[in-house]
Amino acid sequence: VCPMRLQPLYLYRFEKAGDARELERLHVMDCIECGCCAYVCPAHVHLVQRFRLGKALVRDEMMAKKAKEAMEAAKAEASQEKK
Repeated sequence: VCPMRLQPLYLYRFEKAGDARELERLHVMDCIECGCCAYVCPAHVHLVQRFRLGKALVRDEMMAKKAKEAMEAAKAEASQEKK
């Protein structure tokens, strides 16, 4: 039912588990938050809200990764200056 051809069940499961890597692999960032999946969900799960949380989790993971890379680059630069 998803117009973006995403798999809401898997997105929901990995968001609930806090697995940002799998969410990114399943393209959670492509979700347009239209609500079609929540509308047809027989369990009445609030999927769109979960996907928003999943997107935030992926963004946080990406920011942490960039910060780590920047820190490593600064350390490498500092060690180069010492030589």
